[in-house]
Amino acid sequence: MAKYIPYNYNQNLMVVINFQDQLQAGTFEHALHYLVTKKLDLSIFESAFKNDKEGRPAYDPAILLKIILFVQIPAQPEHSFWFNVNTYSGRS
Repeated sequence: MAKYIPYNYNQNLMVVINFQDQLQAGTFEHALHYLVTKKLDLSIFESAFKNDKEGRPAYDPAILLKIILFVQIPAQPEHSFWFNVNTYSGRS
């Protein structure tokens, strides 16, 4: 089985952004997260990784796919993650 770099959506960064809290129902980010983690079969990527016993853990293909789709599919600013970050940080 492929070995991926561990990640945790319930983590805090230096700017105190909890990614799990940002996945609010009804937002583009929440829909994208749900689609990639619950609806898509990403098992095709498993055979491409030969690092289950040795080698550096790879980035989870689900995370990379979310990044690619997030960048490629425009979202309305008022429903996006960055709008929420700017609201919390006091920027506009």
